[in-house]
Order: sequence, then C-alpha cells, then structure tokens
Amino acid sequence: MMSSIKVKITMKDIILTPEQVTQVRQEFKTNAHVETKEPFLGVTPDQLDYIAGVGFSLVIGMLMLALSFECIRSLIRKS
Repeated sequence: MMSSIKVKITMKDIILTPEQVTQVRQEFKTNAHVETKEPFLGVTPDQLDYIAGVGFSLVIGMLMLALSFECIRSLIRKS
C-alpha cells in the first residue's frame, strides 16, 4: 500500500513579489539568447512585456468585476 504525502501550498507561496518578478526577468534575459535585433512588428521585447502585463491586469480586473456583479445579484435575489 502506498502512503500519500499531503503538501499544503498557500497563495503566499505562489504569488511573486515585484522584486521576484524583476529578478526572474533579469535571469531570463541573461540566460535567453535572442538572435534577432529587430523589433517584432515594430514592438520591442520590453514593450511586449508591458503589453502582456497590461492585458493580464485587464483580464483579472474584468473577472473581479464579473464576480462582484454576481455577488450583488445573488444578494438581491436572496432579499
């Protein structure tokens, strides 16, 4: 019979601090070998990072907004 090991992972273990994100990006830039010097479709890698961050933030914001509307709707229906 196999014994199972349970590991508790909290959100604190998953979420990176801004300093950790900066460190990961710096490590990636030093380890990644980019062969092209020209921007992709006129967008530099730093601009792509920024666009991806803004897009991700917008998606998370929309999800939070939808969740809050659902909470309000359920509270209204209960009363």
